[in-house]
Parts: sequence; structure tokens; C-alpha cells
Amino acid sequence: KIYVVAGEKELLNAFNPKLQKRAREVLTREGVVVRTGSRVSAVDAQGVVLVDGSRIDSPHVIWVAGVKANVPDADITLVGEKTRGRIAVDRNLKVLGQENIYALGDVATFENEGLPMHAQMAVQAAQTVADNIIADLRGRKTKPFVYKPIGDLVSLGQWQAAGYFFNTFWMGPVAWFVWRTVYLFKFPSWPKRIKIAVDWTLDIFYPRDITRA
Repeated sequence: KIYVVAGEKELLNAFNPKLQKRAREVLTREGVVVRTGSRVSAVDAQGVVLVDGSRIDSPHVIWVAGVKANVPDADITLVGEKTRGRIAVDRNLKVLGQENIYALGDVATFENEGLPMHAQMAVQAAQTVADNIIADLRGRKTKPFVYKPIGDLVSLGQWQAAGYFFNTFWMGPVAWFVWRTVYLFKFPSWPKRIKIAVDWTLDIFYPRDITRA
């Protein structure tokens, strides 16, 4: 039996509520026990202990920790409790209180308005930071970062996915195919894309190989 224990009230907290609901439905249907709004207080060789005192016995525990900025400079402080160890940046993605330091991706957030921890947000922020660094070097005015979401996609296992794009919700095999297509074209080189596409195609016709040499 597989348990998923999450501290947030819902799975995929940064995604659309309909996608959160779909994720729970698919996992539950596959026999996964989902426990949201729970936190782990201890892990030992026999399993985990939750903060409410209950215990889940298991010889295998996978800990998926959250993201916290690694800040070696004592002059850079992490923002408040709501953002859980992320670096506060201004609208131009410059670290608050710093002249020449930018932060982007999962470690950065606006002080009073959280930025979603999505790959597409990081990619867009990277372009803004690159442009602003060039502007700094040339003495020009920097520009604010405006996040423009293009949709959400999440894989829920083979032939199962959920997504929201083109102002429409997509579920099941179609969403799974779209997710794989998008994922495939994120790789920078065609040889890598072709290799992965061949591996994925073979996986459709052959069961997973669990033999050990």
C-alpha cells in the first residue's frame, strides 16, 4: 500500500482546484491513501510518525522536502513565514536591499505576493533577469517582471494526466499525450528528443523491466 502525506490542504497546491481534485481521484482509484493537511514529526527505520501522534509503518519512506533558499550572504534575509524561506525580490526581480543581485525561480518571491513555483515561471523570469542585467550594464532602466501563465499540466501515471490550457480542462489519455509532447520538446537537442521518444514508444508495447543484474 502507498501513502501520500502532504502538509497542504490539497495536493498540487499551486494548481487549479479542478486539477487538484482530479489528482486525488486518480490516486485514490489506484489504491493510494492520500492524507492531506498532515505533517510528519519523525521518521525512523519502521516508518513515520505524524504530528497528531498517529503512525504509518513502512520499511520504505520517500521524503519530498520543500524548497528553501541557500543564502551564504548574511546581508540577504529570507522573507516571512508565508513564503517559507524564499528570497524577497522587487518587481524587477532584484533582491530587496541589494544593488546587483537578482533571484528567480523557486527561491524568489515578491514580498507581499507569492510567485508560483512553476517551471514556466522560472523560464519567463530568466528572460527578464537577463534583460535587466544587460540594462544595468548599459545604464538603462530595468523592467518589471510580469508572469503570464500559459497553462497547467500534471502527469498522474501512465495514460493519466490533467491539464488546463486554452481555457479548457483536459483529462485522461489526451492530456497525458499533450503532457508528454510538451515535456519532450523541452529538451534542447533533437538526438535527446529522439532517444526519449523511442524509449517511450517501446514502453507502450513492453511491460516495465524490474529484473536486476
